[in-house]
Amino acid sequence: MFTKNFRILLIIAAVLGLIIIVQNIRSNKGDSTRFATKDTSAITKIEFIKNNKRLYIERKSGKWLIDDQEQANSNAILFLLRIIKNIEVRRIVKKENQTQIIAQIKENNSWMKIYHGENVIKSILIGTASEPSDGTNMMIQNSGEACVIFIPGFAADLSKIFIPRKSLWLDRFIFHFDMRNFKSFEVAYPDNKENTYQIQIDASRKFSVISNGKTFPIANTKVDKLITYISYIQSVNYESGETVNTDSVKLEKNQIVNVFTLQTDENKTTVATLYKRFLKNGEIDNDNVYISINNSSEIYGGKYFAFDALLKDIKYFTE
Repeated sequence: MFTKNFRILLIIAAVLGLIIIVQNIRSNKGDSTRFATKDTSAITKIEFIKNNKRLYIERKSGKWLIDDQEQANSNAILFLLRIIKNIEVRRIVKKENQTQIIAQIKENNSWMKIYHGENVIKSILIGTASEPSDGTNMMIQNSGEACVIFIPGFAADLSKIFIPRKSLWLDRFIFHFDMRNFKSFEVAYPDNKENTYQIQIDASRKFSVISNGKTFPIANTKVDKLITYISYIQSVNYESGETVNTDSVKLEKNQIVNVFTLQTDENKTTVATLYKRFLKNGEIDNDNVYISINNSSEIYGGKYFAFDALLKDIKYFTE
């Protein structure tokens, strides 16, 4: 009987010990999901801030736009929303280290703000990788408590993701439009203006090509070729997706190779300007170009061959 009762006491002690351990773990984390936004369908805007640089991604009419201009990569946004939904507190920073880590987080001067409409539903200060490297130091605004944040099953320094770097979220396609809304597309050669041409469609939905001040109607038998060309416009992309450090690159007008201008019936204009790049020996890089969209301060790296399908002789459309 004594042996049986002793075993029961051991079981009870083990259970109580397990409960105490679990409670200690929970008390060390608090609400482990408090940094997450579980209902990502309610998110209408995400803003990243780092020092004086800001970038926001906003959902409008079912599409995510970057800084209200360029379309975001839908897969990248799904990835971002999945992270925002699943981030957890690995642990609260030890009390004796709180002051030091909070100072480091504030010094990093990086934020992520999550909006529903015009209301901020979550404002998080982003620090750097924790020590040991098992998460990222973060703090909810005005909480006064630093925590180590991680994504279960995913090893990543979130301070490298929650930043205002457009190339992380940018859709690689340059021109976004419905073919039914196509209005005109111009290919300009600043150094050879006689090669510049523009394709346009009039109110009666008839296509023509304008070159050197002359208009050339496109015969119905050639429309299929034109439709193929318009599909090329829709598919052209950055290829490399490289974001160029604008502090080290200064673009001049005499570097412009081509200017592509798209207009749609929605009164939307997209201008992609291609600039020459140079090799270290000073020669022209025939494979790579700089790309500027709508004269933005952002400069992207791209491959010149990605635009080959858009560089046609006018005879392509008329003969």
